Amino acid sequence: IATRVGYTGGTLKTPTYREVSSGRTGHTESVEIIYDTTQISYEDLVKTFFEIHDPTVASRQGENNDGKYRSAIFYTNETQKTIAEKIATQLKETGLELVTQIAEANQFYAAENQHQKYYQKLDKTPENAYYQKRF
Repeated sequence: IATRVGYTGGTLKTPTYREVSSGRTGHTESVEIIYDTTQISYEDLVKTFFEIHDPTVASRQGENNDGKYRSAIFYTNETQKTIAEKIATQLKETGLELVTQIAEANQFYAAENQHQKYYQKLDKTPENAYYQKRF
């Protein structure tokens, strides 16, 4: 239904892009996803997540390697945790060496307006676009 980019997983309240980029907040750039469970399941979202980025690399995505990009799933309830762990286990059983963190969601802070719908504003394809069929 909707997405917002922002920051989560750290300790600093109301972090800015500059603060997150410093690597001192513990936050990672993230996406908040609001979805309709009659249209897509949480399991399908998690599978898609594992297919659109490299979950074997700890601190980068694409050309960005400054540490604010880590592979992480932040769950909001025990059902989501169980599903994410199940899918991660399935991938590990195929030999994939996952570094994806699965952690309870804490406060999500929306990124500044200029970061929302960033690639739509630029009318270009994401520079770190990645897809690997895994399921």
